[in-house]
Amino acid sequence: MKPTLGRVPVGDRRRSQVQAWVASLSAQGMSASQIRPAFRLVAQVMKAAELDAIIVRNPCAGIRLPRIKEHEPTVLTPEQVATLVSQLAEPFDLFVLTLAYTGLRFGEGAGLRQRFVRPADRLLLVAGSLSDADGVLSLQEPKSHQHRLVTLPAFLADRLAELLAGLEGSDVEQLVFTNPGGFPVRHQNFMRRHWYPACGRAGVVATPHALRASHATWLYDAGWSPVEIAARSGHEGATVTTKHYARRVVGRDVKIASGLDGTFRRVASGGSGHAEGTRGTPGSGDDGAGGRM
Repeated sequence: MKPTLGRVPVGDRRRSQVQAWVASLSAQGMSASQIRPAFRLVAQVMKAAELDAIIVRNPCAGIRLPRIKEHEPTVLTPEQVATLVSQLAEPFDLFVLTLAYTGLRFGEGAGLRQRFVRPADRLLLVAGSLSDADGVLSLQEPKSHQHRLVTLPAFLADRLAELLAGLEGSDVEQLVFTNPGGFPVRHQNFMRRHWYPACGRAGVVATPHALRASHATWLYDAGWSPVEIAARSGHEGATVTTKHYARRVVGRDVKIASGLDGTFRRVASGGSGHAEGTRGTPGSGDDGAGGRM
């Protein structure tokens, strides 16, 4: 179902009508997460009309929107991620590892272009997100509208280097992760053909967003501050927060990646799995060893 506002001239639209429209969408069974994007589009149109003096006041101002229910995120252990990855074929195993050990959103991982990955420097640049709207794919700005550099754990840099080596000769503007036919990874197809079957075999109940939530939780459990995690994850509040801590965050991100590399290697060798080994123990004088668990 696509929300429609009706054929009414912009200048004749009233706030009460917009509020009634929002209420009608809820009555039709649309969720808050579906209503809000539709409302934002209408609000943007009305704002443009207001700026162009077509209307005196934006009728979308002060509209009460349904609240999106907040759910506790599913957090996977590194061992669970490793088991899940073992059930996925190439390149989706590496795709999932990348999401789990960088904290990228699904669209950011699916929209990652080859020229933005620099394995030799252990860096990738998050500069776009693959959006799928009604079957139409497009590369858009990241959710926070902020580009960010993410330091890669060494093991992940090595694996991405191998993948890119196999793609050598292709256009660097092309995507890093594609399906076997060379087409972009569509969320719905990925879930149905790869994610859910792998989860079933691994005994995991989660969505790909759990990888992002798990990444942040691993870092928090290891003692990294919300400011440092926000900068790495590209949370909406990171821009203001990191304005005062930029130097600290840049240095910390390298240590974060080193800790994540240690976490993966421990899991791969059958050891314990939390993201420890990234912070110094009290009195050790070493900011890169030990961890707060």
